[in-house]
Amino acid sequence: MGILDDHLALTPPAQEGSALRVTALIRDSRHRVFVRRLLPSDSRPGGWEAVGRDVPAGESAGAVLVRAVAEETGWTLGQVEALLDDRERRDGAHRLRDLAFLVRVDGDLTAPRLAEGRYDAHGWVGVRDLGPFRTGGTQGRTRGGHALTERPDQELAGEGADGRRGDGHRTDGEQGDRHRTSGERGDGDSIDGAPADAATAEVVVKAARTRLSARLRLEPVGPEHSEDLWRLHVHPDVAAWLGGPWTQEVARRSAVRVRAGWDAAGAGIWVAYDRVTGELVGRGGLAPYSLDGLATYEVGWIVHPDRWGQGYATEMGMAGLEFAFQELGAREVVAFTLPHNTRSRAVMDRLGMRYDREIVHAGMGHVLYVRRNPAADDNGRNRPYSRHDEDSGTSRI
Repeated sequence: MGILDDHLALTPPAQEGSALRVTALIRDSRHRVFVRRLLPSDSRPGGWEAVGRDVPAGESAGAVLVRAVAEETGWTLGQVEALLDDRERRDGAHRLRDLAFLVRVDGDLTAPRLAEGRYDAHGWVGVRDLGPFRTGGTQGRTRGGHALTERPDQELAGEGADGRRGDGHRTDGEQGDRHRTSGERGDGDSIDGAPADAATAEVVVKAARTRLSARLRLEPVGPEHSEDLWRLHVHPDVAAWLGGPWTQEVARRSAVRVRAGWDAAGAGIWVAYDRVTGELVGRGGLAPYSLDGLATYEVGWIVHPDRWGQGYATEMGMAGLEFAFQELGAREVVAFTLPHNTRSRAVMDRLGMRYDREIVHAGMGHVLYVRRNPAADDNGRNRPYSRHDEDSGTSRI
């Protein structure tokens, strides 16, 4: 059994004052998350919420998940794709453990069942529709600290302590709107108003940004990932390429900044986990980048040395390209590395990227690779330039 099966088999704890709850984060083929608008009452404030239910004594989380989807939406649970979140909340002496699962369903997604008198609307929340959900409550909870070196400008997104890249270009989302295309509303009602609570906001945002590849669960970086980032960047074989090991404080600040970048630009970095075991594999994703007034995205990856030689860099890189082209409408994506980093260059080749030219970054020569979006209407004005030195020794397969 893997981490997913283990959690689906969980039952409520026996101790008094403890409870177990499951949340079904239903996604469609475009990775949009299903929500319903809860009507306010004397006992509740109302707002958008996902499908969820408490697990009664003697029943498993998996069984209640199936029943909750059927009874609350009229759909049939097709596949439980991943465990997205496992958190514990306390209210005085009461302890609630909430398991959130990414799921797919079968049925007419345009016509969910809504309990009369409880819900008055439904909608689908994608990466372009997260505005009402990006509240203070979406900042996540911290599991620990991560770090590389005391040079936070060498992160994948390349930002320094003030949110600026080493070359003076910002990656904190100042151009985020330029990268977005107008979002399609899709089926359902307009997503206006607030989520029901901060926990709902956080988990919906995380679900909309999470991607699954054949072997990886790619979670958008947030404060809760700081310990895993530190574990990755403190490894000697990673630190040797990136200027030294991170401290936990550097990792903590990095996680907060990367999360802010997601909120501002609609794209960012994922932490990659093994879908079966839940073990840390690495991190990768996109960073908005601008040079000479021209906007593009940079794709990058860092693989834990224990996983080198197994194709994970290519898998992370391909997920980043698909996100950029299919969801952000990017015309081009760039990457670059040191000329002698043959393994990283081989990954770029496998991603369908092509050598463009040599550039100079931080006083050193780098090779620039480009992949164009064949579906884009490229008028030639969006010429890409970027940097990609931080993965030079870690983007290995």
